[in-house]
Amino acid sequence: GRMWLAPLCRQPPNFVELVFNEPTGISCARFWNYSRTASRGVRDIEIYVDDLLIYQGILRQDTGAVRPSSRSSSPSRGGGRGHGGESVLFTSQPDVVDRERACVYLPSMEELVTFFDESGQVSQAARR
Repeated sequence: GRMWLAPLCRQPPNFVELVFNEPTGISCARFWNYSRTASRGVRDIEIYVDDLLIYQGILRQDTGAVRPSSRSSSPSRGGGRGHGGESVLFTSQPDVVDRERACVYLPSMEELVTFFDESGQVSQAARR
């Protein structure tokens, strides 16, 4: 696993590119959101394979609370404040689904709504 900390950059957006030298199967991607300051970090993520959008979703803010995980995580291994991160699954293999179940996040409809006001400020419904 690797970790990156990037400055806030709205245009162009921050991205991480992974290049594989040969065809590679990926069953799961795990993300650890920034945890030192809860107001920083990623909310919206997109995953592309060969320029094709295969996943679009959101990550929760890291509150520092310990969430259940099938594997122990530590900050030195990228586990940010003791939780297991957020998993995005690309398989229905039972062993992978069982292993990652506690780390898969399904946002509520309220969290998916974003409001804009006249001054251009943005607020998420879940953060009122």
